[in-house]
Amino acid sequence: MIDKNYKWIYTYDYAPDSVWEPWRKSDEEPEWIQEEAKAVVVRAFEDELYEKIRRENTMCEALRELMKDEIDREVEKAVGEAVEKTERDTRIKTRYEDGMSLDEIASRSNVSIEIVNQVLKEKGMIE
Repeated sequence: MIDKNYKWIYTYDYAPDSVWEPWRKSDEEPEWIQEEAKAVVVRAFEDELYEKIRRENTMCEALRELMKDEIDREVEKAVGEAVEKTERDTRIKTRYEDGMSLDEIASRSNVSIEIVNQVLKEKGMIE
């Protein structure tokens, strides 16, 4: 089809009227014209879709830039909370391995007995 497209463009731009006469007189449209029309529609749709995605992406980037400080604060907060939880869970696990009772672990870790149970279940240390 690509060769036909180039041929059609070349013919359209440079061919004398004698080349166009058979098509003008014919009742049927050559098949490659339909193929080219479909290809043009597809390309137009794809171009429109690309532009829409590009505009949305640009808007997302602009929004991220505007909210950068707030996003950074939220990320730092989330990382801090994750680190605290990991440290807490490690202390609970270590104290359990050292033979402390669940009540004593909860008291020394400053958490409820439910959290101690939950952490130890997550670690597979109790059922």
